[in-house]
Amino acid sequence: MTRQWGRAPKGERIDEATPQGRWEVPTTPGAMSLRGIDAAMTVASATDGDLFRAYVEQALRPKLQCGDVVVLDNLSAHLKPCVDLIDIIGTTEVMP
Repeated sequence: MTRQWGRAPKGERIDEATPQGRWEVPTTPGAMSLRGIDAAMTVASATDGDLFRAYVEQALRPKLQCGDVVVLDNLSAHLKPCVDLIDIIGTTEVMP
């Protein structure tokens, strides 16, 4: 981000470079358990329902074991796909 304020000696301009080009928002969903970090992946876009559903189906669900607890935030992209797919294998969801 470009700074809006800065300091320079009196009468001089502030020299700052501003990056140009395409801005990307990397998303890194992952799972953490007593077994370590599981099911981590990085995607060069923001999270939406389709992306999170693919993550749950392809990365998270194969790593979960019966009795695991899944803690979710209340982002709408997380709720429906995760609850539908994780219920099948007998884990517990905790949503604040």
